[in-house]
Amino acid sequence: MFSLPENLTFGYWDSSVFGDINISQKRVVTQFEIELHLEDGNRNLVNGESNKIIKNYILVAKPGDIRQTVLPLKTAYIKFDAEGELNSLITKLPRHFPCRQHDEFLSLINKMLSFRENKLLLYSTLLSLLNLVIENSKISSEKNNYSFIKEAKSYIEKHFSENIRLKDIAANVHLSEIYFHTIFKETLGISPHKYLTDYRINKAKLYLLQNDKSISEIAELTGFGCQQYFNKVFKKETGFTPASYRKNIHSDYLL
Repeated sequence: MFSLPENLTFGYWDSSVFGDINISQKRVVTQFEIELHLEDGNRNLVNGESNKIIKNYILVAKPGDIRQTVLPLKTAYIKFDAEGELNSLITKLPRHFPCRQHDEFLSLINKMLSFRENKLLLYSTLLSLLNLVIENSKISSEKNNYSFIKEAKSYIEKHFSENIRLKDIAANVHLSEIYFHTIFKETLGISPHKYLTDYRINKAKLYLLQNDKSISEIAELTGFGCQQYFNKVFKKETGFTPASYRKNIHSDYLL
C-alpha cells in the first residue's frame, strides 16, 4: 500500500549557525532524512561509518540511525515519516551517492518552499523529488569509478586543445573536484592534470612529425596556448625542446 509521507519538514541548513562548534552532538534519527550537500565539507558519521561531505552528493539517514556531523555542512534537506511501499523504497536506498540532477533537486526544494500552503502541489512536488533521488541512486549503483574515469578521459580527449580545468572535467561527470581527483588518481595512478598534460604532449609529438606546422601553431592546437609555456612543459616531460625533438626525429629518419 502506498501512503503519502507525514510530518514533513524541508529547506536549507548551514552549520555556520553553530558558530565555532566543529562537531555536532550525536543523535538518534527519528525520521527519514535526505540531504543534498551544497558544498564540500568535512564528514558525516552514521552508525560509526564515515562519509566525506562532497558537493552534490546525497546522504540518506533512516529511523534508528545514530548521526553525528564533523562540520562545516551546508545542505538542502527533507525529513519525513513514511509507511508501506514508500518506507520500503526509501529503506533500500544506499547511504551516500552522487546526485547527477542536483540542479533539479534544488529546483524541486524551492518549489516545495513556495507550495507550503497548497498541500496538493506540495506533495506532488515531494513525490517528484523522491523519485529523482531513487533514480539517481540507481545510476550510482550501476556506475563504478571506471565508468566515471572513462567519461572523463573521453572529455579530455575531445577538449584537450581548449583551456580546460579540473573543475570543467569534474563537472562533466557530475562529481565534485575533490572526489573526482581522488578516484581518478586511485584508478589510473596519475592525476587528471598529468593525464591531460601527457595527452597533449603525445599529440604535440605527432604534430612535430609534420613540417607544415610551426611550433607556435602546435602550442595552440594542443591547448598549451603560448609557445613559451609549450617549450617549458615539453622539455620538462621529454628532455627536449619541441624544435630539437623535431630535428632529432627527422635526423633519425634520414639515417
